[in-house]
Amino acid sequence: HAKIEAGPSLQIGRLPGVSLAGEAQAFLGFGRWPTLFADFAYWPETRADSSPGGAQVGLWTAGLGLCPVGGRTTPRLYGLCVGADVGRLHAAGFGFDTSGTINRWVVDLTIAGRFEQRLGGHFFVSANLVLAIPLVRTRVAYSTSTGETQVVFQAWPTTAMCHVGLGYAFD
Repeated sequence: HAKIEAGPSLQIGRLPGVSLAGEAQAFLGFGRWPTLFADFAYWPETRADSSPGGAQVGLWTAGLGLCPVGGRTTPRLYGLCVGADVGRLHAAGFGFDTSGTINRWVVDLTIAGRFEQRLGGHFFVSANLVLAIPLVRTRVAYSTSTGETQVVFQAWPTTAMCHVGLGYAFD
């Protein structure tokens, strides 16, 4: 069976502050085998301030994974999913004597708890709580006139995300 869903996501730790993204997911199940999934998220630029300037930091990610554990109590579905995200982080400095732009690849490992509730027919609502662990923590910094490095933003060792979606099941 196949299904698609889309909706907003909130994160803390991957980008400065709490930020909102748009996210879409697709799932493909093969009977008793684990369900495969793919996702895409776009996190618009958010601001990280640091005297005398700061940076605008944005991100997009694409991921793949599987949901090996799950159950159904009609009309509810719950599961545990694991995966990996690859993305591109963009940061542009502002307010410094010399400001630059960086673009970096990011890779995260993810684990998610998933819940679905059928609404009627083929439509459902879902909620995912996700923990992401970056393989390399992103750091945005600048050098002072004395040569010191000042960090504007550094990703946390673990990111927490919450996604809610509206979906359609093709079964």
